[in-house]
Amino acid sequence: LAKLADEGYTSVIVQPLQIMSGSEFHEILSITKAFGAMNDPHYQPIFSRIEIGTPLLTSDADYDKVVVALEGDMKQYASSAGEVLVLVGHGTEHPANSCYSQLQNRLQKHYGPKALVGTIEGYPSIDDVLAQLQSMNAQRVTLKTFMLVAGDHARNDIAGDEADSWKTVLKKAGYEVQTTLDGLGENDQMVQIWIDHIKDLFPKK
Repeated sequence: LAKLADEGYTSVIVQPLQIMSGSEFHEILSITKAFGAMNDPHYQPIFSRIEIGTPLLTSDADYDKVVVALEGDMKQYASSAGEVLVLVGHGTEHPANSCYSQLQNRLQKHYGPKALVGTIEGYPSIDDVLAQLQSMNAQRVTLKTFMLVAGDHARNDIAGDEADSWKTVLKKAGYEVQTTLDGLGENDQMVQIWIDHIKDLFPKK
């Protein structure tokens, strides 16, 4: 933001690419608000306009759009008997982590119990996901990254060959496991949700 100000920009929209309104989003929000409050009494405000959009899962409508955006994955990975799609997010200790449970509720209302959501560092954990898999007739599990990009967490914590990776743990539990290393940023419908959050900041014509 300081660089944009130095280069003479006066109107700025900040669009975070987080999944939820957790700690990282609030850090960006605080910085954005701070720049919006900066005024030099001898000159004009640093920015004549500075606003911030919202993360992927913010409104009820956002959840509905995410459910629809996952329709292709559900058809591809969880359409036959015994198949289950597990979305694996990052997770956090922040209260906003509850978005994962809400997302699973929405997915299961739409697609049934064959859609599960877990997290690497929050709730539901891999143990919670295992308990749910054991309560159904699951045989083949597809692990899909529920993050913007399929980076280190996806390649190591989810799809890695280490003893504690999600893939290894589920295989050891007796499931046939496949992983899909594509982030949400590769799904045009997901990206459109963030774009819509930018559009929401402009007056409706």
